[in-house]
Amino acid sequence: MRSIYSFLLFAFLVLIGCSDETQVFQDAVTSMDVITNEVELQSSVNFDKSGVLDLNNWELASQKKTQAGNYPLTLVAQIQPPAYQGVQQMTATHVDIHDDLIYVSYNTPDAVYQGAIDIINIANPESPVVQSRVYFTNADVSALAYHNNYVFAVGGVDAEQSDLAPTNSFVARLPIANGRFSLGSGVKFGFQEGFVATDVGINTQGIWVSSGQDGSLTRYNEELETQAEASFQDLRSLAIRDGQIATLDGSYGIRLLNSNMETQVEIPVNLNFGLAEKRSISFAEDKVALAEGRSGSSLYNLVTGQQEATISIPVNPEGVDGGDRVTNAAALNQELWLMANGGAGLALIDRERQNEFLGVVELEGSINYVASQGDYIFAASGREGLQIIKLNRVLDFNALCENAVNYSGPNNMIIASGTTEAYRGSKSLRSMTVNGDVLLCGNYTVRNEVNLNENSSVDMQGRLYVGRNNRRQNLHLKAGATLRISGGLVVYGDLILDPGARIEFLESNFNYAAIRGTVQMAESSSVQGSFRDIWNKF
Repeated sequence: MRSIYSFLLFAFLVLIGCSDETQVFQDAVTSMDVITNEVELQSSVNFDKSGVLDLNNWELASQKKTQAGNYPLTLVAQIQPPAYQGVQQMTATHVDIHDDLIYVSYNTPDAVYQGAIDIINIANPESPVVQSRVYFTNADVSALAYHNNYVFAVGGVDAEQSDLAPTNSFVARLPIANGRFSLGSGVKFGFQEGFVATDVGINTQGIWVSSGQDGSLTRYNEELETQAEASFQDLRSLAIRDGQIATLDGSYGIRLLNSNMETQVEIPVNLNFGLAEKRSISFAEDKVALAEGRSGSSLYNLVTGQQEATISIPVNPEGVDGGDRVTNAAALNQELWLMANGGAGLALIDRERQNEFLGVVELEGSINYVASQGDYIFAASGREGLQIIKLNRVLDFNALCENAVNYSGPNNMIIASGTTEAYRGSKSLRSMTVNGDVLLCGNYTVRNEVNLNENSSVDMQGRLYVGRNNRRQNLHLKAGATLRISGGLVVYGDLILDPGARIEFLESNFNYAAIRGTVQMAESSSVQGSFRDIWNKF
């Protein structure tokens, strides 16, 4: 079902604030097409390549290192980009996450003004749902931020084609109810100078919007009344931490401002950006990461104003055009430094280990955008859409895990017969073979098969992931084997229980099983305890 909202400016033009050039409108100047058909929305979610992701590091491979990895990444799903009326596929431009909802903005990469916003529910982390979508039929959407039951979206319209839009750069406030767009109560629009509004951020002082090409940094209140404004030549991005605002000016570099828009730190950077290229800036502690195109990504200290580190694009794949080996976006999430390197893929760097190159995530397509919040990475490419990746970090351990030690063995884990082991942490493995007994605390991904041989046992306090949907592998419990779980079991393949084998889901409100293949149970095998059957295979 589609609901068309064509918000026209009747007598709602209101001039507000300290600028003669910034205007606020009650209701919008663009038409919006709200999609509510669940079948249409859910057809955007693709699980074909979901499952365990490798982190490819050719340097380590050449040294024949086979240690278990510390980053058990999984691809939750891919969200295919919207294409309004099926005409032209869009590209993801920005992501914000609030509780269990992901908000994603899109635009059209060429001269056509057309954009969209998705709301994706990840309450069930193994089966996300696109539960609401709105199309901007004649406007691009560059970025968004959720706040207080509204999505604040910024972008560009063609003011020359509209008698109602005074400038190209806009900010819109879209109401949200129960995790869905609810536009019947009205959409507010504001306009400011600049070719296109490029980014938006929110703190206790207000809604901050940047615009490029002779644009401005403008602060609004929640009613989109202008509170303050300062002109800049070419703002591409902004990042906010408490009362500090970091801006990226394509004509200069990085500036750190306070809430009064007073410059605190200036860092000139030779950027050499193209006219329409968007580059991201990301905060972590007192540092920002900057995407610098063909130069890779750099980390700058906002206290000293100095460049602390530079990472060149770490991979130079054969057959990839030189123009597509470019760092389009950079993001920071705790110790991780992420680089969206176009045809060179998504690279992960560990800042806490002297900026050690961890590897390139096993994704397809040219990665043109990355963001990371909480336990998630969001990577976008035109062909593959928005790829939702889970880091599978461990937040805490229960009392059973007090004496467990960090697993530092090979990535082909083998538990010998007659032994009892106890390990903790988040690990990525190539395979797992259990002949004895093992307690595993944390989250473990296994690229290939998992075999619990006769009379062996695994006590899983956390989550176990096996295989990938396009590279299926099985979890096989042989005669008399036992798998106890307090957490989650995800198998992209078959779950096979031989005679006398059993799975016990221990007491927990969070137990679940997600089996993509079949569940094959011998007559004397059993599955006990309560759990959510995500894909209805039991």
